[in-house]
Amino acid sequence: MTISKTITTALTGLFIALPAFGTASGESGVLHDPAGRVDASGSEMVASGWIASKVDNICGLTDSKTLSNPGVVEYTLLLEATPEIRRMRSEGIKPDSPKGKKLRQEAAQRITRASETIRSRTGLCSVWKRIRHTDGRKARNVTGLVRSIL
Repeated sequence: MTISKTITTALTGLFIALPAFGTASGESGVLHDPAGRVDASGSEMVASGWIASKVDNICGLTDSKTLSNPGVVEYTLLLEATPEIRRMRSEGIKPDSPKGKKLRQEAAQRITRASETIRSRTGLCSVWKRIRHTDGRKARNVTGLVRSIL
């Protein structure tokens, strides 16, 4: 068997195997793997159906396999609502300066504390910057609630 025939045979087998995974929410390029592995974007895929990257977790459960009632926030809006980011803007502090990095970290900590408060009050299992479900369900948006206690 020639090398080109071997490669062609291997690629044909790969394309035949891929449809077994299907797609998540009809989105092209995102594989849904019922075994709970990772898709092409690096997001964890799990049997519960929630798809999220651990870096997008703000508070609560971080293992997507255990999620039942997650919430989501518009993180950039929350950042802009913090006193730390408003101070950076008003005083012209550059984000990459030591003072800017310190203020941004304080803003992130403030958002985490407020998100945890809302998570526990509303019975959410976790709060995320981005999360989606394979069947198209939306996580509860708690941006307004979190913003109200910043």
